[in-house]
This record gives sequence, C-alpha cells and structure tokens, in this order.
Amino acid sequence: VSKKQEPDPQAERIAELLQLAHTRLGEGQVLEASVLLKQVRPHLGRFAKFRGRFEQMQKVIETRKESIRDRCESLAGVGDSDRLVALLAGQAANEMEPEEICAVALKAARTLYEADRAEEAAEVLRVPPFRTLREEQLVREHR
Repeated sequence: VSKKQEPDPQAERIAELLQLAHTRLGEGQVLEASVLLKQVRPHLGRFAKFRGRFEQMQKVIETRKESIRDRCESLAGVGDSDRLVALLAGQAANEMEPEEICAVALKAARTLYEADRAEEAAEVLRVPPFRTLREEQLVREHR
C-alpha cells in the first residue's frame, strides 16, 4: 500500500514566490519582482518544473531594463539631461538595482561630458542611487 505523498513545502514556497513575483510584475513593481526571483533562482536545479515560468519572468524584467538603458543612452545622445535625470530617479528606480542605475548614469554622464556638456553630466551624477553606492569600481568611476 502506498502512502499518500505529502506536498513538498519548499516546492509550495517556490510556487508562492513565483506567483507573488508574477503579481508584482503585473503591477509594474519590477524591482520587487526581481528580488523575489533572486530567492527562487538557487532552487531551480532541484525544481525544474518552475524553470520555464522563472525564465519567462526574468526575460520580461531584462527587456524592461534594456529599454531603460536604451532610452537613457538616447537621451544622453541628444543632451536632454532633464528627462534623463527624471528617468533615472523615477522609472529606473522602480525597475533597476541601484548599482545598475549608477552604471547607466555613469555611461550617460560620460556621453554628455564628451559632448562638452559638463554641467548636464554633473546633474546626472547627482541622482539618488549614488548616495548609497557601495560597489568599489562604480564609486571610483563616479569620483
């Protein structure tokens, strides 16, 4: 006689995290969804059945981040620092990690500086994520 198998609590937890990440992503809270997916990632080897759903959401998040990077590059290229700073402080802060925002901001500031727009570059380097930045290489570049 076989026993009724008990559901795996860890698999249930992963399913809950994925559902919560999906909900957050649907609500536009990309950063929160990304944090939830980071909790799931280490368990995908053991629970392969969740891999497809995980990868689908990860792809959506990466697409949104890439869109922000492209828009920032475009705004820096035309010298629109006001809209660039607003994008980095607004939408980007909701969708990207502070380190990612700083990397994008540094690249945009470099583009502005090389186009002889030093004041606009300085404005970009004042976005809030630079205040909490801890990654050594980015801190050196910022300075």
